[in-house]
Amino acid sequence: YIEIFPPDFGSQHRFDFSVDFTLGLDEPKFKNVIKVFPNPTINELTIELEGSIDGSARIEILDLSGRVIVNDEMNATMNFAEYITDVRHFNKGSYLIKVFTSNGVSLAKFIKS
Repeated sequence: YIEIFPPDFGSQHRFDFSVDFTLGLDEPKFKNVIKVFPNPTINELTIELEGSIDGSARIEILDLSGRVIVNDEMNATMNFAEYITDVRHFNKGSYLIKVFTSNGVSLAKFIKS
């Protein structure tokens, strides 16, 4: 069915419609939100994750060559996870953070200055 609209451009035309069927696609899962601060950092780094965590989260911090510097469990609840670490011994540069939960992997980066 095709609707043809009047060509008068000086007025408003409202056309309401509805669709009575679904597309058969699963709705995307809620994505976790990762926060890293302070960034850049010198001494201490805090990583927070909000979303669907289900009480378990694991963190990896990698350098840019892919070497794992930190591999640890986060303090996690159903909707929040937190990890605080000392980065004084890290070399200056950029690092990648991976947080693994049952909902997937969240990525972030930080700079050690």
